[in-house]
Amino acid sequence: MTSGAQAIHRLDESMIGYRSKRIEKENAAKATPDENNVNVQIKYVDKVNEKVVIRNEGSQPIAMEGWYLKSVTGNQKINFNKYTLSVGEVLEVESLKDHVAYDAPNKNIWNKKVEDEAILFDDKGQMISNYK
Repeated sequence: MTSGAQAIHRLDESMIGYRSKRIEKENAAKATPDENNVNVQIKYVDKVNEKVVIRNEGSQPIAMEGWYLKSVTGNQKINFNKYTLSVGEVLEVESLKDHVAYDAPNKNIWNKKVEDEAILFDDKGQMISNYK
């Protein structure tokens, strides 16, 4: 009788594992594409030439309207316009030159004398990527 109780106990544990995996799959299916696929990375900051290179490394295009890139030391930012960053697209963001994707401040924003971290924020104000 003990061995039967152990077998039932083992069966229950395996069912719990199966159920939790099924629930994880269901929750993943309910998540919006942005929750699963936002992977925009700051790849490089060229402070001398006032350029930041970002790349969409996710599996979905990203609507950039409302996003912004911030220079931490000087607290300046570059706001993105209604622009879609395609999957795999690399975008050079220049603080001295306007682009269809963003409004450049047309001035130097990156501090060349001290560390000046670049942070990319989404339209909800959530940090997406940073580069020191």
